[in-house]
Amino acid sequence: PNPYMEFTGQYGRDGSRTYADGDGKSIYILDNIELNSQWIMGLGLRWDDFDTEYHNDSAELLSYTATSSDEISWNANVSYKPSQNGTIYLSVGTSFTPLSTNLTGGISGNQSAANPEKNVSLELGTKWELFKGKAIATAAVFQNTKSDGSYRDADDRNLYYFNGEQKVTGLELSIIGQITDEFSITSAYTYQDTEVVIDLVDNIGLDLARAPKHSASVWGRYDFNQQLAAGLGLEYMGERANGNTSTSRSADSYTLIDFMVSYQATEKLSVNLNGSNITDEDYVDQLGGGHFIPGTGRLVTVGATYSF
Repeated sequence: PNPYMEFTGQYGRDGSRTYADGDGKSIYILDNIELNSQWIMGLGLRWDDFDTEYHNDSAELLSYTATSSDEISWNANVSYKPSQNGTIYLSVGTSFTPLSTNLTGGISGNQSAANPEKNVSLELGTKWELFKGKAIATAAVFQNTKSDGSYRDADDRNLYYFNGEQKVTGLELSIIGQITDEFSITSAYTYQDTEVVIDLVDNIGLDLARAPKHSASVWGRYDFNQQLAAGLGLEYMGERANGNTSTSRSADSYTLIDFMVSYQATEKLSVNLNGSNITDEDYVDQLGGGHFIPGTGRLVTVGATYSF
């Protein structure tokens, strides 16, 4: 549908249909090279080709559109093991988004003149086994850059530009595993600094859509004995915008608290008590360009499982 069409209060099908066909193929090669007991190098090369054909019910040749995208992407990484339980790695790679992956044929305005969007990813990180291998801690800094993106002219909605650029720089931390014989944890934190680099003047420097600067989650479980266990979790989501334009709106940050209690009554019968969003927080779960979907309110359930 045309998002700029005047709202009439009535929508319906007019009987017309569109047809689209996509055909993709790829060839790739990967290799890991063990230089010695501490150093490992990985290399990869991939060729992709994606073709689409699109037309509507019209018999006019102008309704037929074909696009073709073929690109070579690559990746390289090197890892170093300073000790038996730890690894430090550096990776860099490229990828691309073929034209018309949504099978729309790129027939709006001058979209047929677009180039595939290209991506470059860079990551430096480390992984460590803790508590005799029962838990894993990770940390990584990363940067992803997308170029050759498309964006519309401010006045002519049928005119597209294809030199758009967006950048994300961030940090990821996590600890997952068994801290003690009774206590296990799953936790993660992500920081993202997002930016529109090349776009319409009013949009340059804005944050990207649906990309919170801070997000985190933690879930802990404690087994009191072989029958009784309890868990408690928190999820934090930072403020998010519904678009990356000067007219975008934002959804507030929120924190959710969940819990669970499980009891193995017999060898075959287990009983579970689960609660999500127990503080009954009002929050926006999903954001769209012009709409949002509210999150689920407080929900507490009791269930039982019996094995025959």
